[in-house]
Amino acid sequence: MDMSLQAKNTAYSEKLIQGTAVRTTGGREIWNILALFCWHALHLTFIVIAYVATIINKSWSLLFAKESLEKSRASQRKKPQIVGVVIESEEAETEMSKVCKLLMWLADVGVQHVSLYDMEGLLKQSKRSLEKTLGNLNTQIQLVSTWEEHEKWTSESQSTEQPIMTVELLSICDGKEGIAKAARYLCANTLQKINSEGQHIDLKLTEADINRGLEAAGCAGPEPDLLLVFGFTRCLLGFPAWRLPFTEIIYMGMLKSLTLDSLLNAVDEFSTKNQRYGK
Repeated sequence: MDMSLQAKNTAYSEKLIQGTAVRTTGGREIWNILALFCWHALHLTFIVIAYVATIINKSWSLLFAKESLEKSRASQRKKPQIVGVVIESEEAETEMSKVCKLLMWLADVGVQHVSLYDMEGLLKQSKRSLEKTLGNLNTQIQLVSTWEEHEKWTSESQSTEQPIMTVELLSICDGKEGIAKAARYLCANTLQKINSEGQHIDLKLTEADINRGLEAAGCAGPEPDLLLVFGFTRCLLGFPAWRLPFTEIIYMGMLKSLTLDSLLNAVDEFSTKNQRYGK
C-alpha cells in the first residue's frame, strides 16, 4: 500500500515537473519572439529614418546647388569660356555617369567649349553612349571627335541649331602623336620646296608654321582658359601641351568625389586669378 502511494506521488511529481518545464519553454519562446519582433521593428525604424534623412539631404543639396548655379550665372566675375578636362582612363570607363554630370554642370555654368581628354581614348570609343545619355537628359551638348568635325558641323548647321556647349573628345593620338604628325607635315612640305626650287632653304620655324602643321594634321583646336585635372597624380597625361600657353590648371582629385560645390569653387578660383600672359 505504501509502495503504491509512493508510486503515485512520484508520477504526480514527474507530471508537475513536466508541466512546469513546458510552461517555462513556452514562456521562453514567447519572450524570444517578442525580442525578435522588437529588434526587427527597431531596425526597420532606423532604416526609415536614414532613408528620410537621405531624401531631405539630397533635396537641400539640390536646392542649394540650384541657387549656387544661379548665383554663378548672375555673377559679373570672369568666367572660363573654354575648359579642358583631363580624366584618367580607368575613371573614364567606370564613372561615365559622372562624366555626363560634369558636362551638364559646365554647360549650366556657361562654358561654351570643353576639350575632354583621356589617354587611351575610351571616351572617344564611348561617344555614342555619351550622346545617348546626354540626349536622354535633354541637354544641347554637341560631341565631336576632332576640331575639324566641329568646324564642319558648325558651317553646315543653321544658327538656330547651335548647341549651348561643344565637347571635343581627345586622346593621346591628339597629343604626342599629333605633334609628330605636324612635324612630318612640315618636313615633307620643306623637302617639297627644296626639290621644286632646287636650292637650299633656310628654314625658320615660327609659331604660325607649327599651327599650320597642326591644322594640316587635324590636331589644331582652341586653347582652354581653365584645365581641370582629375586623378591621383598631378599629371596632364599627355594632354596637347601646345594648347596650354596661358591656361590656368587646377587639380580636382578623383572624379568620383566631384561635387557641384567643388566645381563652382574651381570656377571661382579661376575668376580671382590675374593672368599676366608672361609679362
